[in-house]
Amino acid sequence: MKNILKVLFIFFGTLNLFGCNSYEYNEKFKDSNISIDKIGLDMKYDILSIEEDVNGVVMFEECGRPDIGKSNTVIGAHSGRARNAYFNEIHKLEVGDEIKVTYNDIEYVYIVEEVKEVNDTEVEVLEDKGKSMLTLLTCKIGDSSKRIIVICDMINGKN
Repeated sequence: MKNILKVLFIFFGTLNLFGCNSYEYNEKFKDSNISIDKIGLDMKYDILSIEEDVNGVVMFEECGRPDIGKSNTVIGAHSGRARNAYFNEIHKLEVGDEIKVTYNDIEYVYIVEEVKEVNDTEVEVLEDKGKSMLTLLTCKIGDSSKRIIVICDMINGKN
């Protein structure tokens, strides 16, 4: 599973070549948190490159961040049987569910707008859409060619 997710993130890493924004990254924002009550997730996340090994929950530095208006913040984690499979249940999220992301000591609140399954080649889900949003990403359990994507709109924070 680790190799499959790494290939996914390396593939998604080519996104900047297709017109995505590239953002400056500030090391001081590493200690941050994501909370999703519906699936019992409340934990710190790291900020890493798409090209690095994922060992927990990760905000990808190549994508947007909550304090950058009209950007798509992308957070990913493994799913499956490994002990670091923190996104096993994101497929259970529904429209209207709330997700809180703390970044730089500010809590940003998002509402789930869509939960969908996409092919591993559909990288456009990581692109900015002209609004402040959050995208959660993981592999589909049992089918490494599919991804579970949760798209959320920011309701409280910097729009």
